[in-house]
Amino acid sequence: MSFGRPLCARSRATCIARSKHSRANAQSWRSERRSSRATSTEISGCRARVSSRRRSTDVNSAWKRSPSNPGHCLWSQILSPARAHAVAERLVSPELFSGWGIRTLSTRAINYDPRSYHNGSVWPHDNAIAAAGLRFSGFPAEAEVVARATLESGMAYADRRLPELFSGAERVLGKAPEDYEASCRPQNWGAASAFQMIHTLLGLEADATRGVLKIAPVETGLWRRIEVSGLHFGGHRLDFSVDGGRGQGRRGAARRPGRNRRSLNGRLGKGCGGGPEATWPPEYAGRN
Repeated sequence: MSFGRPLCARSRATCIARSKHSRANAQSWRSERRSSRATSTEISGCRARVSSRRRSTDVNSAWKRSPSNPGHCLWSQILSPARAHAVAERLVSPELFSGWGIRTLSTRAINYDPRSYHNGSVWPHDNAIAAAGLRFSGFPAEAEVVARATLESGMAYADRRLPELFSGAERVLGKAPEDYEASCRPQNWGAASAFQMIHTLLGLEADATRGVLKIAPVETGLWRRIEVSGLHFGGHRLDFSVDGGRGQGRRGAARRPGRNRRSLNGRLGKGCGGGPEATWPPEYAGRN
């Protein structure tokens, strides 16, 4: 038919244009990734700017309207140790922590409303970032409190799902968190938060450049034993388990290695927060 060739030519032109666009995007992404690798000098500069801005405000009034945002600063590791400690204490204080998670705004703020979208509600993904930041910054106990409480909120609902957000009202024994009526359920941020918080509790640390994976679990009342099967890392699928609950020992254990599967061995050292740590491959155990 007479219009066959023009259509084919148009399709080829479209494919070529899309290919060029994809290559350009890939090159741009690689360039951005290289430029985003902050040096220690750049991180120090960020910390200095954050510190100077903090000094320029009234500390007491700032705390009164304190939001959950500083938890993101813990995650990005731009706070000095002293400020990180202050933020960690604040995040789990009664004014921000509802028992189900960290509120987006302190109860002391004049515009606090537990059923407000951003001014007092609890967002699981916000808590996942804060919990990871607490763990990164050396506060494993606080990280466990936040991660466990938020995961328990999802477990308390009939559908066993973490919603987009829920009310920041105080936790009541035997009751599920108060709903935020317009909250999406299921919602991808909320769903992904569960995996991030388990990642935080297990203390997973992947070094792709050396092909090394560490696990340093924090003690939690959420489980006595947890098994992870088929974790993809470094071209392998890894299996491991963590045993123990509160006041009991924990260990990394090998389980069912199969074709192209490996398992974390039992060589344990001192991990993040004082807990045991397992390393794969085993020859890297104890190395920095």
